[in-house]
Amino acid sequence: MNTNEKLPQGGRHAKPATAQPADGHARFAFFLQHLGWGARMLLAVAAISPIFFFMVWFNYTVDCSGLFHGDVYTREIAAMLLAGQNVDGYETMDERSLTKLTIEQMDAVPSTVALGSSRVMQMTRDVAGTEDFYNFGMTGGDFYDLLGTFELFEEKGSLPQNVILCIDPWLLNGTGSGDTSRSDRNLYQQFLSERLGEDVPYTVKDENALWKALVSPSYFQGNWKYWRHDRRTQAMPQAVLGADYDNSPTEIKNCDGSVHYTAAMLSQTPEQTAQYALDMAGTYAWCDGFTEPDAERVRLLKEYIAYMQDKGIHVYILLTPMHPIMYEYALTYPDDNIGFLRSEDAIRTIAAETNVPVYGSYNPHILPGVDAGTDFYDGVHCTSECLKKFWPGIEQARADEAAGIAPSAALLNTVDNDIYAELTLRCGAEKADEMAALLPLERTAAAAA
Repeated sequence: MNTNEKLPQGGRHAKPATAQPADGHARFAFFLQHLGWGARMLLAVAAISPIFFFMVWFNYTVDCSGLFHGDVYTREIAAMLLAGQNVDGYETMDERSLTKLTIEQMDAVPSTVALGSSRVMQMTRDVAGTEDFYNFGMTGGDFYDLLGTFELFEEKGSLPQNVILCIDPWLLNGTGSGDTSRSDRNLYQQFLSERLGEDVPYTVKDENALWKALVSPSYFQGNWKYWRHDRRTQAMPQAVLGADYDNSPTEIKNCDGSVHYTAAMLSQTPEQTAQYALDMAGTYAWCDGFTEPDAERVRLLKEYIAYMQDKGIHVYILLTPMHPIMYEYALTYPDDNIGFLRSEDAIRTIAAETNVPVYGSYNPHILPGVDAGTDFYDGVHCTSECLKKFWPGIEQARADEAAGIAPSAALLNTVDNDIYAELTLRCGAEKADEMAALLPLERTAAAAA
């Protein structure tokens, strides 16, 4: 071994030095190469981003399947109503969806609203007594609708100042025969859980699914097809103007939420109306198996009213009358209609316990001026003119409430003696006494004797 040969520093096992660019110029070229790759990547992202963001915006805005804004047809109806237009074809509308979309599109919920079934839908702005009014009644509106609709106000973050609550007798029917499959049970359960603190489950909207739809190329293709072609061929709702309004073959949804009936219904004779009432009286379908107001529904209704009052809302209960033929049928067959006959007293008890005024009655005989020939469309729907006979308008109702004036002092007649006499005539004295205790009827001493 040549003893003059030197080993690398660190001995025989030292690692060889890492290769480095030979000088500064080479290191700068190496940096520029990597910078170019990064720049090309950023340019590619920048080129794609507008396309991506346009797809997201287009999917959200067009929304042909109604994932974000609701059904396109119903969305258009809501926009027309809020623009002050009356729209035809009411009987074909999805009222629950329309209510939701109308509330979503409102700048704010009106100061006065009506809630209930079609039996309140003749309440217009004129009848309500204020322009700042909307009627959220709906055909077949049931117990679930009555409470669930308020959850939409909560989600909007905008509450009314006054609520006119139209309560039908079958809303207290716990058997379910007065309910409709069209109501949103999940919305109702959400209200019970979130607002009343009830221990009931409800389904939360899947936000992840909506995000996926926003970035979905296939949903973009569907929206593009709709925007380019389908929206021009799809039949859309039509506004009703002038003479067509009073002569419409279809029902009209008014811009205040009320409903204008068909020309045929508006022109029917008193005899035709009486026949409608008689046909409906023969079934009383909404009260099947209804023997007494359901205790759970009574409890929830009281809590609902108390909740609104805690929010500073003025609540008014409205009871719209039955056609005399309907009411007299119930008196003729009291055993079959005991739930109906007992419901008004239960509602008035709820009102007394929550300090809420009650306007109207199911009994047409105790409402001054109500006429069987001119104030009804059928057995259960009264006219706007009929409503005016016992609803004084929101300003007067607020003033009377502040002054402690009960609605019954001016707008109801006491006819318990007459009802007892009718029961006696139809059913005999024993059944009349039984019913007088159940309803209850407050008879004078002379009449009782």
